[in-house]
Amino acid sequence: MPLSINITLFSLAIIIAGSFRSVHQLISEVKVCRSKEESTIETFTMDDAKQFPLYAGGTLVGLYALIKFFGKEIVNPLILTYMGIGGSTGVKGAL
Repeated sequence: MPLSINITLFSLAIIIAGSFRSVHQLISEVKVCRSKEESTIETFTMDDAKQFPLYAGGTLVGLYALIKFFGKEIVNPLILTYMGIGGSTGVKGAL
């Protein structure tokens, strides 16, 4: 099987599995909240869905501008540092 097809199929499988798992988790949270008479479920509203492409596009344009003006030799270590700090904060929060 060609590599591009293999990567595409595995990516789609991961996205589909995550989507189904998140739906099942949301349903279980709704059942728990209804039994406790609480309304603390986070939802993704239509306004969030409308804003997401704008933020994503702005981020990509910003990264393009950074790479264009400063070069990838300077931007890559900055992105790696940012991701490292974010990852370590996420791991610390999960413990």
